[in-house]
Amino acid sequence: MIQLASREGFSHRVVRSIVEIFNVEDKKGLREELVSIVSELEDYYDGEKNSSEIQKLKGMIREFEGKSWCGQTME
Repeated sequence: MIQLASREGFSHRVVRSIVEIFNVEDKKGLREELVSIVSELEDYYDGEKNSSEIQKLKGMIREFEGKSWCGQTME
């Protein structure tokens, strides 16, 4: 089971990645971008290519997961 600190760290990493990729400037913008991302992902079918922004976000998440799995820190 993932510990609370690990989940919080992962959540913070995802938010920072979204802010960076989508140039989010405030909480309202983050909320709108999250809704947009979820909507976009729900509309995809299996095997469909994601937008370049979603691909970048997924890559950043995979990188963080990989480094977390190996016990490395990312900063």
